[in-house]
Amino acid sequence: MMCSPWKMSSLILAFLALSFLNDRVPAVRAQADISAASPVKYNFVVKNTTFTKFCEARTILTVNDMYPGPEIRVKKGQTVLVNVQNDAAYGVTIHWHGVKQPRNPWSDGPENITQCLIQPGKNFTQEVIFSDEIGTVWWHAHSDWTRATVHGAIVVEPPPDELSDSPLRFPNYTLVFSTWFNQDLKEISDIIVLNGTNTAEAAGYTLNGFPGDQVTCDNVSEPTYNITVKRGETYVLHIVNAAMHEGHFFQVGMNNGTFDNSTDPASYNLDDPPEMNTAVVYGSGWTAVRFFANNPGVWFFHCHFESHVSWGMATALIVKDGPNLDQKLKPPPAGMPSCGA
Repeated sequence: MMCSPWKMSSLILAFLALSFLNDRVPAVRAQADISAASPVKYNFVVKNTTFTKFCEARTILTVNDMYPGPEIRVKKGQTVLVNVQNDAAYGVTIHWHGVKQPRNPWSDGPENITQCLIQPGKNFTQEVIFSDEIGTVWWHAHSDWTRATVHGAIVVEPPPDELSDSPLRFPNYTLVFSTWFNQDLKEISDIIVLNGTNTAEAAGYTLNGFPGDQVTCDNVSEPTYNITVKRGETYVLHIVNAAMHEGHFFQVGMNNGTFDNSTDPASYNLDDPPEMNTAVVYGSGWTAVRFFANNPGVWFFHCHFESHVSWGMATALIVKDGPNLDQKLKPPPAGMPSCGA
C-alpha cells in the first residue's frame, strides 16, 4: 500500500461515508517489551470476542479481546516487531496505516498485494519500520470488512531532545472513532461480493468503543467515554477515524465536472498543496494528487469502499529500485504467509 507523500494507502474514489472495554477506561495501550537493543516487540492475538453495544450482543473479530484494539506507542525512528497470531476462523492481514515502511512492503499488509493471508492457527511477525513519522497514525486489518473492528491507534513520540518543543509534552489522550454494525461483517462482505449491492447499515458510531449517551436500552443509557480536564490547561487529542482509509499525498486540485487537461492544470496549487489523509472524488468530478515515488515496491491504490474494490476499482503502483542501496527493496523476510491452500 502506498502511504505518506511517498506511499499511498488508499484513495476514496466516491463520496466518503464515515464507515469505516466495557469498562470506562482510556484507550488501552499494548504492553511493549522495550529493551536497550530495540526493536520494540508486541504480540497481537486476533480472535473472536463478544461485546454488547447498541442494545445487542455481537461477536466480533478483535485483537487481544479489545475494541478498539491496543494502542501502540513508539519513538520516532524506532522499528517494531509485531507477532500476529491468528486465532480467528478465517485469514486476516494487518496494515500499518500512515507508516512509510521504507524499502519494506513485505509487512505493509494489504491482502494478496504484498502478502497472503495469515491463515487460522498461523502467525506472522511483521517488521514495522518508522522513519520520519511523528504524531498519530493507526493500524487496522486489511482483508474484507475485518478492519471495521480490528484497528487501533499508533502514537509516534518525538525523541527526548525534541520533546520540549513538541505538543506531546502536554497531557494527551487518544480518541478512536469507529462504526458498529449489528450485522455479521463476514456475511455483509459475502453478500456484497455475490450481489454487487451494499445493504449494510451501521447501528451507530462509537468513541473508544463506547456509543453516545443518547443510546438507551430498557430506559438505561449505555456508558459513554469521558475525559476530565482542568480549566486553562492544554491537552493533546490523538484522533483516529478508524472508518476512513488514510493515504498521505498532496492534493493539488479538485473540481466538479469533467477534467479538462488543456485548462484545469493551470489551477493546480504546486507551491504549498495541503498534505491530505483522504481525497474525495465527487460524482462526475475529479481530484488531482501528486506523490514522490522514492519508496521501491508494489503499492495498492484503491477505492476504500470494499464493494468497489471487488468491482475492480483498484490498481497497483510499481516503484522500481533506484541505483543506491538505500533505494532498493529489502529481501522478503523468512516465514511470510504461504499463498497455497
